[in-house]
Amino acid sequence: MHLFLEGNVGIGKTTMILQELHRLSLKAAGFVSVRLVDVQGETLAFALQDVRRVSSSVERIDRTQIPPEQIFLKGSREHRSADLSVFAREEQFLQDAMQADVVVMDELGGIEMQVDAFYHAVCAVLQSQIPCVGTFKSRRNFQHMQQHVSIPVHQERAEELRGWMQQTDGQLLTCTTENQVEIKQKLECFLEQCRRRNKDNFESNFRR
Repeated sequence: MHLFLEGNVGIGKTTMILQELHRLSLKAAGFVSVRLVDVQGETLAFALQDVRRVSSSVERIDRTQIPPEQIFLKGSREHRSADLSVFAREEQFLQDAMQADVVVMDELGGIEMQVDAFYHAVCAVLQSQIPCVGTFKSRRNFQHMQQHVSIPVHQERAEELRGWMQQTDGQLLTCTTENQVEIKQKLECFLEQCRRRNKDNFESNFRR
């Protein structure tokens, strides 16, 4: 049971998810990708943040408080370098996921596909009974990353994940400026199902 959104950069996919999680007060685990910009708005780097430390929008994060060890991609638009050690947290990620109502995975299908242990941890969570929600890197964004990141990018794994999502009972939805209302409704419905599922599980355990 999962729902992922893909679409152009900056269209508001992650913020939409965070706002609904905040509104429903769901106990979330997982990660979001945060863009670090300069005063002119140019992207300097990307950092991996624990979703539990993020409010209802990634735009409200105090980027001056993000430590260097959380930055996994930095450099200019034309050439970025990656630090894959940021993704060496698979054990903690799995532990946190098992305690959550829903697991958030933002910008899945990117350079983290290169990290074997993290990739397998992601797959384990996706194949579990824990509901997952997040964003998936579109093929267009993936191709741009391939051209401008200094390490090889594992496209085969990204495509395997994409195919697996489309073959299961999950949803991979393309978000555009024209269909945002429809996408938001589907997201709301999905997260409401997560909330009801968790309530039913709690009541069942309580009766025991």
